[in-house]
Amino acid sequence: MSTISCSRRPLEETFLHSALIPVKFDWTYSYLNPDIDNENLYNASVWLYSKSGTPFAGKSYMEFSLPTSSGGEIEVPIGVYRVLAFNNSIRSFSSNCGFRGTDNYDTFEYYLHTSTREDGSEGVLEPDLLCVWRSEYFEVTADMVSLSRSSESLITEDRRSAARAGLNQLEDISPVRLTCNVDISVYANRINNSKSAIGIINGMSQSINLWSGKRGNFSSHFFNFESREITKVEDFFGNVRANFRSLGPVSSSTDRYTLDVRFELTSKDEFGNRHYPSLSSIPLSFDLTEQVTASVPSSLWTVVLSIGETPLHPSITLPDVDPGGFSPGVGDWGDEEDIDIPIL
Repeated sequence: MSTISCSRRPLEETFLHSALIPVKFDWTYSYLNPDIDNENLYNASVWLYSKSGTPFAGKSYMEFSLPTSSGGEIEVPIGVYRVLAFNNSIRSFSSNCGFRGTDNYDTFEYYLHTSTREDGSEGVLEPDLLCVWRSEYFEVTADMVSLSRSSESLITEDRRSAARAGLNQLEDISPVRLTCNVDISVYANRINNSKSAIGIINGMSQSINLWSGKRGNFSSHFFNFESREITKVEDFFGNVRANFRSLGPVSSSTDRYTLDVRFELTSKDEFGNRHYPSLSSIPLSFDLTEQVTASVPSSLWTVVLSIGETPLHPSITLPDVDPGGFSPGVGDWGDEEDIDIPIL
């Protein structure tokens, strides 16, 4: 009488049902250079969402944080998945932003935190750069498991070819930007009288859905104009300019986009002491709706906005005050000073 024995494999040997998938990123369409842009490319992240079942220790989804921005290798159970991939892991972004709804691919959102100013007004913080790639269908088969584990896999050549193609599905991930740059200029006569300027754009998004790309939550974005340039000595005509990152306008054709600008003016009192009174208790307000909608959908990477440069937008003339010896030209605005300007 013969005895038949069997061996029991430990539960840890889950590799028998998981394939080793190579992942490679191409950042060309994100306008990023992984060799030098460490601020926006610490690493990369891949999220898989199972179309059926819970293959990830009882969960239907899993985040794979890769060691570098160029890619790596992930271990994926047999199944069919949707894929989201983007720069960095969700823990590598700054405190300005966050992620929510990550347990489902169609609720996965990137959103901005807000700050409250002294006057009680609330605005969104500047986002980190976000680049995303999506795939509706990614399948891992038993043949892919077999081939990824052993080059001596005993499968036919046709099946080997199909498995090899399956293993290469994530070797050309090319994320595109979902955040944009806003480049805005405000032109005015007597620009030499301005000490500084601040602005508020109303209508920018506070959140974006990673799967659909839809932008929502109508919000205000505070920013500082960082440079000043005099282009015509006559009337000291020139501009103040700002460039900042945004999630872009909300995804609705019915919203209005407005800009409020407050200038600080340099002047002297009767004793010759310089001070910086505000232009007025009410900001200068402009409707940017036509310019914003013209920038979409052509390119959300850069939204260029301008006030006063064209006949459609008459130039602003600042009050005639003593600029305290400012010389016309291009340059910075001197030493920084912390001056609070209330926004009403």
